[in-house]
Amino acid sequence: MNSKSMSPQESLELIGQIIEEARCRISENGFLFFLWGALLAFCGIAQFALLHSPWKAYNYYPYLLTIPGFLYSWYYSVKRAPSRKWRANLVAKTISWTWTILGSNMMFMGFFYYSILKDALIPTLLLLTAIGVIITGLLIARRSLFYSGLVVNIIALGSYFVSLEYQPLLMAVSYIFALLIPGWKSMRYTKYSSR
Repeated sequence: MNSKSMSPQESLELIGQIIEEARCRISENGFLFFLWGALLAFCGIAQFALLHSPWKAYNYYPYLLTIPGFLYSWYYSVKRAPSRKWRANLVAKTISWTWTILGSNMMFMGFFYYSILKDALIPTLLLLTAIGVIITGLLIARRSLFYSGLVVNIIALGSYFVSLEYQPLLMAVSYIFALLIPGWKSMRYTKYSSR
């Protein structure tokens, strides 16, 4: 650790640099936001369709796609790790670990606690997603991400009062709004800023 005292200006510059590095990393990984937004929106729409079909008993099957999604996300992150230009700073590590822990818990609850949570499963998963989006938005100082997390939080709280048959549609809309669109915007921003 450097024993030299920093001026307030140098401290602000360092904080700005750390946030900008985290923003760049999130922009690089906008693909993962996009992937999970698309995957979970598809799962919600497919579950809704199955709940309104003769195959109602199989309504949870689309969520089995999250297993290869998780494996691909892990592979994608590991594959890209050596190509990063900087070591992950505390902000980037916090975001990464936040999503790893939240995602693992959401998968665990979805696969093993479904019979306990029943109608409260989707609202609970949405609350956890909202927490992750809000934390990410706050850490990288992106108001749009922060506000989309707040909207998902409100949708999640309201979905406790919605019938299970319609909760998957709320989930699909929430994931489009909270993950897919921000992921697409980040990928687009990265594409245009690299020109």
